[in-house]
Amino acid sequence: MEKNVLITKKYRLKKWSQNNSQGPVSAEFHITDRCNLNCLSCWKYKKKREYIHELNIQQWKEILDQAIDLGIITLYLGGGGEPFFKEEILLNIIIEAKKRKIYGDLTTNGTFCESNIVKKIVATEWDSIQVSIDGPDADTQDYLRNKKGVFKKNIYFLKLFMYWKKKLYKSKPVISFHTVISNRNYTKLEEITRLASKYKCNTVFFQQLVIQNEYCNNIALYGHQRNNLIKRLTQVSNSAKKLKVQTNVNSIATINEITTTVKKPRKLFFFNYPFTNAFCFEPFTHITIKSNGLVQTCCNPLHEYESINKKSLKTIWFSNKFNSLRKRMIQNHPPTACCTHPTKRNEQERLRNFLSIEKNES
Repeated sequence: MEKNVLITKKYRLKKWSQNNSQGPVSAEFHITDRCNLNCLSCWKYKKKREYIHELNIQQWKEILDQAIDLGIITLYLGGGGEPFFKEEILLNIIIEAKKRKIYGDLTTNGTFCESNIVKKIVATEWDSIQVSIDGPDADTQDYLRNKKGVFKKNIYFLKLFMYWKKKLYKSKPVISFHTVISNRNYTKLEEITRLASKYKCNTVFFQQLVIQNEYCNNIALYGHQRNNLIKRLTQVSNSAKKLKVQTNVNSIATINEITTTVKKPRKLFFFNYPFTNAFCFEPFTHITIKSNGLVQTCCNPLHEYESINKKSLKTIWFSNKFNSLRKRMIQNHPPTACCTHPTKRNEQERLRNFLSIEKNES
């Protein structure tokens, strides 16, 4: 499916570059800002969470219909809180999305789940679930997730999906790990891949720690720790291959990508074709709807927004405000709040190279 998404993005970006406006390829629903954890690496760590005016089931169904009408082929569920906190809404969205043949991806901390809910999710053949696993043992995971008992609940969560997939003869959802690299787990990445293999998870996505607040500095890698991690990556990659677990360790190409800050500048590769200079293509391909109905082009909380409570999704997507952001991206003058992680940067470069080649061949 990843290949299909990339192909669709390339096609629609080409149309955008020809002044032919297109709908989003993907949508991201933050169905709630509520969460039972207070993870050390989270951008909401120690921040007051607002739960007022969160959208209801009917509103989310209407938004899903509008997003599909706009042309999305992929739906991401996650964002500011834990999706399973709104179990009923989550299950309804999953069922409706799969009825409409939408590829679905869910991010969860893997601590909220009951057997009957897992059974229903497996029965829909929801495509992908990413579980936030930062440690291969209780000491590491519970510390980084800032709550005792998290690791135990994670293992129960993984076992439930293994059980129901086997019971219902389903291969989906594909379960993967999402791991934020910190000074508490950088020596345990091989163990994390072994844990993934043990519970039939075929992918581990490693992400650098983004320094979004002063507390993140306490778990960031510095000096010799970064050097040690770089040396370990080849070993981690080889070990994962033997276990048949896919990882992205090869994309962690430089020490500077292990830990980054929100306002870190990025190097651009310039071509003669202006559209390829865009700082980011997200405003052309992706739309995010927050739990209170605010709509943005990505999940960055500092971006400008519109409200779904006042306008349709189509009106917002093609609005002057969104088009203004797109123009800024093309001119390489993004908002200071913009931040991209390594995998996003890799995808941006693939898309940018594609557009440059297309222009040169035309």
